[in-house]
Amino acid sequence: MSDPVTSRFLRFGVFELDLGARELRRNGLKVKLQDRPFEILSILLETPGEVVSREEFRRRIWPADTFVDFDHSLNVSIKKLRDALGDVADNPRFIATAGSRGYRFIAPVGRATAGAGEQRASEGLPEDRTPSDNVVSGATGSARDDHATRPSVIPHQVAINTPPAPVTLTPFPQKNRRLLGGLSLAVAVVLTFLVVQRLRSKPALNETDLILVTDFVNTTGEPVFDGAMKQALSVKLSESPFFNLAPDFRVRQTLGLMGRPPEERVVLPVARDICQRLGAKAAVAGSIMGLGSRYVLDLDAVNCLSGASLAHEQVTAQNKDEVLPALGQAIGSLRGKLGESLSSIQKFNTPIEQATTSSLAALKAYAEGDEKRAQGQELESIAAYKLAVELDPNFAIAYVRLGAVYARLQEPALADEYLRKGFERREHVSEREKLYIAAHYYADSTGDVPSAIQTYELWRQVYPRDWIPANNLGSTYTLVGRLDEAIEASQAALRLNPDHILPYYGLARAFIRSGRFAEGKAVCEKTIADKRDTTDIHGLLFVVGFAERDQAAMQRQADWAKGKPREGFMLMWQAWAATSLGQIHKAREIFQRAREAVLAEKMNEFASSITLDEAEFQVNLGNVSEARAALALAYRLAPIPQRGQADAAIVMARLGDHARAEEISEKLSKQFPLDTFINYVKLPEVRAAIAMDRKDPARAIEALEVAAPYDLGSPPDLMTFYYRGLAYLQQQSAKQAAAEFKKILDHQGIAATSPAIPLAQLGLARANALLGDAPASRREYEKLFALWNNADPDLAVLKDARREYARLKAP
Repeated sequence: MSDPVTSRFLRFGVFELDLGARELRRNGLKVKLQDRPFEILSILLETPGEVVSREEFRRRIWPADTFVDFDHSLNVSIKKLRDALGDVADNPRFIATAGSRGYRFIAPVGRATAGAGEQRASEGLPEDRTPSDNVVSGATGSARDDHATRPSVIPHQVAINTPPAPVTLTPFPQKNRRLLGGLSLAVAVVLTFLVVQRLRSKPALNETDLILVTDFVNTTGEPVFDGAMKQALSVKLSESPFFNLAPDFRVRQTLGLMGRPPEERVVLPVARDICQRLGAKAAVAGSIMGLGSRYVLDLDAVNCLSGASLAHEQVTAQNKDEVLPALGQAIGSLRGKLGESLSSIQKFNTPIEQATTSSLAALKAYAEGDEKRAQGQELESIAAYKLAVELDPNFAIAYVRLGAVYARLQEPALADEYLRKGFERREHVSEREKLYIAAHYYADSTGDVPSAIQTYELWRQVYPRDWIPANNLGSTYTLVGRLDEAIEASQAALRLNPDHILPYYGLARAFIRSGRFAEGKAVCEKTIADKRDTTDIHGLLFVVGFAERDQAAMQRQADWAKGKPREGFMLMWQAWAATSLGQIHKAREIFQRAREAVLAEKMNEFASSITLDEAEFQVNLGNVSEARAALALAYRLAPIPQRGQADAAIVMARLGDHARAEEISEKLSKQFPLDTFINYVKLPEVRAAIAMDRKDPARAIEALEVAAPYDLGSPPDLMTFYYRGLAYLQQQSAKQAAAEFKKILDHQGIAATSPAIPLAQLGLARANALLGDAPASRREYEKLFALWNNADPDLAVLKDARREYARLKAP
């Protein structure tokens, strides 16, 4: 067993690890390494040559990380560490994989008492060499032979050097000695000057330091500055990737833990207490004071621990219209003093009145909208955002915020309207907001999902500490059915911002759709325990309760939602569940209550969408007259949104109204040529339904081929599997039909309350009968009857199933 390595400075190859400063250097230059890879490397270097088990890494690095997929996270961290070291798994120089047990460090490791620069200067060693003393063997039998470039290494002990032979020195002549003395003095002066300059130029902050932006102290008596000044400062600092701002919601939570009202304004010295609790390095405090018709703005960045000023700026605005430009000027100077490079400041330097708005009143309204949305109050944020765009019709980011809210509220037409307005005004916003606007435009307006994903990935690269692109990327991956990637991105968003409701919802949804109900439920329950739950969170718990046949859990969620905003969403899930259980009369009554609830909240488009769901369920269950009635009602409730027309076309195709379905399909393909789900999911379903009604299953199967990459997405919520299975049954391809229906039953988390699940059970029973496997067919029918044990006795499809089952039992 090798001796534990405990020195602060550890060397291997051309690398040095400074445990005190938490830095990795290569030839004296700092190598960027994230926290977890750094911790893994530190643990490996404690006992070089020995295997560190995966369980040991979990215990020491991931002990309280409840919602992280540990195995995947460890693998990703190891890959990042190898990338930083220039190492490869197949032919490792430093880190070897020990089967499924763990990892071990295989290179020689040296101990030192000083950093690389000091050590090498004192020993006169070249930068790519390791001193021969203080070397500890990392492993025996290393694949590399370093004898030609480094001294021999004795395993498990310190290498021994032979003293060099004495060297006779010839004295310099007197003249040369005076010259040498003069040169030495000059060198000493230059070195001293460089050291002093380096100390003076040491940046106050680095890009990993957390910063708290305080509320402005407003002594003008003018309320328009409240909220607006802090919002402008936050937007400008967050435009730069150099600054890592503490989220407002986390600040409010910390106030509560300190026994203070969460709505209290955060100013110095309270801000310093919050800073220390959050682990922040600095607080940026601002103030504005009236001086006749002029305004004096003051910015001060202070060290959270000592209170010492790190940077200070003061500017004067000649009038109210000049306040925001003056603030922008002060912020630019402050950024440089805090350590941001000139090139970064120049690159991320949108004028503040363009990055936000020239209207202080609009900026204040926008800040109020963001505050409500951060607390999960989507509906309540709309009025504030609308006021912002009324006050400034060119306020690009406020339009996009409205579009994003309406998209979440299932109002696609309104979402599209506001997103397009924001996208048209995107040229004069900050770099970060350009990415935000483009991503939402692609995702929610054009429907171009691949472009949205590319934009979110670019956003994450440029702003690696921003939780929003990770969160939205997780949501988008969920929509397209890339669930493992959705979980990873949502976990990253949650690590970056554990105090916002959206990462919890995104992660819980990704877990549940993956069929990992226990983990999804745990995330939801933690959210509720932290008092940041919403109807969406309780809706997910309702779905899990249904999947687990826990009637009490379902009832708890339904009771919680009664009388609350967005109760219509919970009623919609209840209606889906009742339909899935074959309780059509009960479902019809709940669908009506859901419509009334959302119409009361003026979500007319959503009411129409709910009704189209009901129509498609009815037609798939064989209730043709009910399906026609629901389709007609959807058109009466509100003009069906353009994208919603695709759902109407599916119902029409299933009802045999081919002409109208084809007309709508052709129109949609021209209107939305980039829309992923329309062109690759919805319209293929329409074509497949028409082909099956025309007794052409081969064409139906061909039409659905392009939908295969999105089979686990939302849409189609299992329906592409179902229509493909129906087409194979019609084609008498029983084996392929059974495979499609089984995929539905194997992925019930995708849409646990969908009627596609019992219909897939019926489809599997029929496929087995077609295969001639009567016992297997009977078992699937019996599973269906167990699921529909409380179904309406007059349900047509259930009657058909019972007749088919009776024929199977007959001799």
